[in-house]
Amino acid sequence: MKAGQLNRRVKIQKKASGVDDYGQPVETWEDYATVWAWLKAPTGMGTANSEFMAESGEVSRTLYSIRIRYRNDITAKMRCVCDGTVFDIRSVIPDIAGHKYADLVVAEGANNG
Repeated sequence: MKAGQLNRRVKIQKKASGVDDYGQPVETWEDYATVWAWLKAPTGMGTANSEFMAESGEVSRTLYSIRIRYRNDITAKMRCVCDGTVFDIRSVIPDIAGHKYADLVVAEGANNG
């Protein structure tokens, strides 16, 4: 993977629990890692533009791929923030053979807290 392709700074966040000023439990997001990434839009992924069915009806979601250097500590319970846009991680596809990269399949605009 060429370093020039990794041209975006992406924050990977995980859910964190805490309490507010009144002692009530709250869930927030905290930064887990900041990495260089290559954000691949749907046009570069073939059939990445997909629609998911939810119990409440049809929900349209555009899928993207965010490629980062290989790491094995990212999960689908996390999310990414790139240029102010929040992306829910749908799945993580690591380069198991070469350990060079991990592709994060993400959905823009999803409701994940």
